[in-house]
Amino acid sequence: MSSNVKKIFYAGLAPDAPPPWLTATGFFGFLGLLSYVWRCQHGEFNFLLSNGDCLFAHASTQLHYIVRRAPFTQAHMQDQDITVDFSALTTSNDRVAIIATTTLTDNEAWIGMPAGSLWWFEDGAAIDTLETRPDPLKKAIA
Repeated sequence: MSSNVKKIFYAGLAPDAPPPWLTATGFFGFLGLLSYVWRCQHGEFNFLLSNGDCLFAHASTQLHYIVRRAPFTQAHMQDQDITVDFSALTTSNDRVAIIATTTLTDNEAWIGMPAGSLWWFEDGAAIDTLETRPDPLKKAIA
């Protein structure tokens, strides 16, 4: 880790304080910074990263998501004539977020993730988002 990045994350911390990225909020901010730096220096990339409790999704180009929860309905696949009845496979307490490069079903409202954004999902719900797209001037200089 460069000394500049260390300064950002250790600024104002007591000498014995744990690194701020050990919390979900701190790690989300850290991933936002890393995603921004990576895009500036290396170009576009999408990624999904999980620690077992949270799912982080970076949409460098194009990603979509949907949150499914009770009451569950049927979903019809976009590329094949297949329908899945989720009410037969789930309980009223279930909630899940599905993230994909393109929409997978043609009878559900998918949400497009803007290019250059980092998303935090937890317990099947979108918690927060950060913009990671460098402005044109910074990309041209990098």
